[in-house]
Amino acid sequence: SVTAPSGVFISEKSLKPLAMQHPFIVIATPGTLAEIQSFGFETFPELWDESYDSIANFQQRLLLIMRQVYRFDVAQINQPVVQQKLQHNQHRIFDPVVTQQLLQQQVLDPILEFLNE
Repeated sequence: SVTAPSGVFISEKSLKPLAMQHPFIVIATPGTLAEIQSFGFETFPELWDESYDSIANFQQRLLLIMRQVYRFDVAQINQPVVQQKLQHNQHRIFDPVVTQQLLQQQVLDPILEFLNE
């Protein structure tokens, strides 16, 4: 798991769909989806409304997520743009250069910064 500089906590549960080529919705703190995007991963606004990621009130955010899940049509996963994004995410998460960069940025640099304070 990773706690980003923004304070957003990203666990393996958020990263597993990237590796397994699954589209995803995150039920997490606001900004989690944006943080995942900042790492260069693709998300799926063509499948559902991603504005939930900016809603601060948990109950409102959860209600919007639930609406998206109820309306979801699994056939939409077959769209070429969705398939391209799924492949992109899997390649990115298994790219050793990207993994090393994220390890440096998200784990090692914060530890070194903490030790130097």
